[in-house]
Amino acid sequence: MNIHFLYRYWSVHKPHLIPLFSRPKFIALIAMWEDEKMVGTQILRAEYERRTGKIAPEDGWIVMHFWENGKKQLDSFLALIGFDIVIFASFSIAISLCSLTFYHIKKSEKLSAQARNLQLKLFIAMCAQVSAEKHEFRRRNN
Repeated sequence: MNIHFLYRYWSVHKPHLIPLFSRPKFIALIAMWEDEKMVGTQILRAEYERRTGKIAPEDGWIVMHFWENGKKQLDSFLALIGFDIVIFASFSIAISLCSLTFYHIKKSEKLSAQARNLQLKLFIAMCAQVSAEKHEFRRRNN
């Protein structure tokens, strides 16, 4: 999601940075950021399976037990706090890029009326796509 917002923001406000999206190092960075099969997720799935004896679904939520055998599991709680921080940061970045993109589309003096209208339509389409992806993710996991 943030990669889409970054691309749209750069295309409006800093078009000279767009060629970065075709450089191998930048592509590797994006792939590392966007990978759904991250090592941390694999470790959590393995730990969930070890503790519960149940296989965690590949596309579902991972449940962490904070109380096990009458003891508070501090490592699970700290992991949850860490994940929440990452999610909050990601959401904050998305909101910031989204707001900045909209602002620069509206305030740009370098864009013609036609280019501004096109950028605004592309921006709205991207927001709708991100929203639809989130809705589909929730639907599959409920």
